[in-house]
Amino acid sequence: RTEELRAAQEAAKAGASAVKAAHKAVGNWLRDSKVLMDGFDQLSEQVASLTSGPLLAFAELKELTHEPEPIEEIDAAAFPKVAAAEVAEVGLETGTDAVEATC
Repeated sequence: RTEELRAAQEAAKAGASAVKAAHKAVGNWLRDSKVLMDGFDQLSEQVASLTSGPLLAFAELKELTHEPEPIEEIDAAAFPKVAAAEVAEVGLETGTDAVEATC
């Protein structure tokens, strides 16, 4: 029975600590809520500043632009393939040597 009594006393101590912590948390609730709401107010002001400044300017600029015309696809079959030998005959350099020569 002494073990049960000790267990009950430890549980009572733990419960008393929990109650004390809960009372402290309730006491800090208003201060914590104020800090949270001040942060919310600051972020709300930043959003308002963004929407009335840069986003508004972007929307106005977007209205001034037009949609680009679609690019037509090129039919590769319409262009004959040129062999490297033919290119060499014309005197053009090909391959990586040409790139290195220009650099």
